[in-house]
Amino acid sequence: MRKISLSDDILKRADMMFNKCIDCKKCMKNCIMLNNYCSSPKELFGEIVKSGGIDIKIPFSCNLCSLCTEVCPKNINQKELFLEIRRCAFETHKKAILPLGYKVVKFHQKSSFSKLFSTSAKETENICNSAFIPGCSLMSYNPEIVMKTYEYLQSVVPGIKIILKCCANPTRAMGDELGFKQYYSQLQNELTKLKVTEIITACPNCFISIKKNNPNLKITTVWEKIIEKGMPQSLLNKYNKVDIKFKLHDPCPTRYENNIHEAVREIIKKMGIIIEEFEFSKRQTVCCGAGAMVGITNSKLAAVHMGKRAEPSTSEYILTYCQTCAESLSIGEKNAVHLLDLMFKEEKYSTLGLQHKRNNFAKKWVNRYKGKRRIEQL
Repeated sequence: MRKISLSDDILKRADMMFNKCIDCKKCMKNCIMLNNYCSSPKELFGEIVKSGGIDIKIPFSCNLCSLCTEVCPKNINQKELFLEIRRCAFETHKKAILPLGYKVVKFHQKSSFSKLFSTSAKETENICNSAFIPGCSLMSYNPEIVMKTYEYLQSVVPGIKIILKCCANPTRAMGDELGFKQYYSQLQNELTKLKVTEIITACPNCFISIKKNNPNLKITTVWEKIIEKGMPQSLLNKYNKVDIKFKLHDPCPTRYENNIHEAVREIIKKMGIIIEEFEFSKRQTVCCGAGAMVGITNSKLAAVHMGKRAEPSTSEYILTYCQTCAESLSIGEKNAVHLLDLMFKEEKYSTLGLQHKRNNFAKKWVNRYKGKRRIEQL
């Protein structure tokens, strides 16, 4: 255990939460982190105030998913407290973060913004001001799926550009606000250079990150755009004869995005895919376990969380629309599949062989490089 001291402002916030909390423990029902580190959040807040500090593992084991706030009758925002503690730790106890995998995240972010793994479509005279941002995770999984998605978008939004750059969410999640601003400015500069006014994303984290930092831009998702423009005829009823029932997992960044929830379900219905809802879905969805870089900062706890989210599914298969979730839930010993796999993979899935392919570290970066080269050849 490595205890760090906290600022007066954070201690005041923790004290306010201690006094506000009625100790109902509703937030603990689906939170592996709280159950692992305390018997109740009220106890945890009290200990923080009393000792003036916290075990650094605790804030870096929170998925920052906001489910605690969603179910709290007093609307206590634990996410903001733990995120603020992460920022405090980064500013005043940076050495204590190193054992939590900070160097891994730093390598990922530095590489993600390098010319080797980032690019965008060439500038053209086309008046289209829309851009597709697929996200790092999806490209590292399967560049072919990304390009198939882009081909569809080109057919309904002629002249749409594509930008392969990170949204810098991993840096912000680690508490490095200055680093986030420096990285995100590179994406911002690209948007400005290409005169982008509308962004279409495939990654939930990119969607939220860009929505918060570019409120003047129109930001939407592939799913909403498909419903707006119409499903390709080749996808209609594509799986109406496939006897597989999926549990549908909503990524926690989309918790308050009802339009995304409904668009995804409409697409699934039109494709003839059979689904069941998790007990906790949409606004009350449970994190896959990898949120806020916990897969790196506390991998053992993340693995438990991944298994817990996958466990309630009576189906062998889980369907989601987030690549990080698909990978996490497949670690949780279920066959987790990304919706874009079902839409744009060449082969049609049958009742056999449906399994998410988990790429190793090297393969992910190779895929990102291949994807970058594909974009540059457009």
